[in-house]
Amino acid sequence: MRKKELICGLIYLPIYIFLMPTVIGYSANGFFTFFEVRPSDAHVTLLYYFVSLLFILICMGSFLKESFRAFFDRLGQSLRASFLGYLFYVLLLYAVSILVSILIIQQVTNPNTAAVQKQLLQNSRAMMLASLVLAPIVEETLFRGVIFGPLLKINRIAAYALSFLVFAIYHVWQYMLSGITPQFFIYLLQYLPGSIVLSWSYEKSGTIWSPILLHMLINSATIYFS
Repeated sequence: MRKKELICGLIYLPIYIFLMPTVIGYSANGFFTFFEVRPSDAHVTLLYYFVSLLFILICMGSFLKESFRAFFDRLGQSLRASFLGYLFYVLLLYAVSILVSILIIQQVTNPNTAAVQKQLLQNSRAMMLASLVLAPIVEETLFRGVIFGPLLKINRIAAYALSFLVFAIYHVWQYMLSGITPQFFIYLLQYLPGSIVLSWSYEKSGTIWSPILLHMLINSATIYFS
């Protein structure tokens, strides 16, 4: 990733996490009314990822294009990093579920997962497009491309740790506003398997499209088995 692209990504990342959900939420009504569509939460989510993807294509398009070329230049290695990553994800997810069951007695449902399931019922096509196509491209470019990749060159442990922390907080920070509870840390822990394997996939393949593919697989399985 070029320095200019990295700077754009670092500037946009906090906007994407903390500001964009509110801005898109307020803007969605007028946007979808123009297309004579009554907006649901699913439509708002779709717009959120669509706007973010446009920004990424404009500001970091060269990174995605070069990485896409690298994906096919070493296709076997890239695919192996994605599919082995999914296998590791299943194993790690099982380990974390055992750990959670040991730490707490009451079953904990991740509120972000519950929100996605609700939006799937509202508009399955909008959420499938958002979850299976747009979100993996946007999130992997920001969390692995902007955070993990550059930091990996400096400190491998810090790269894994920081990319996990930001990735997990991004998904659940809004649920922290009502107060930090033990359940909040369980929510964070539930994103550890995904963050580890997505970062590992990027490290092993050297192309952002391996974790993008892996992210698509993870989201597809989550939706299918939910």
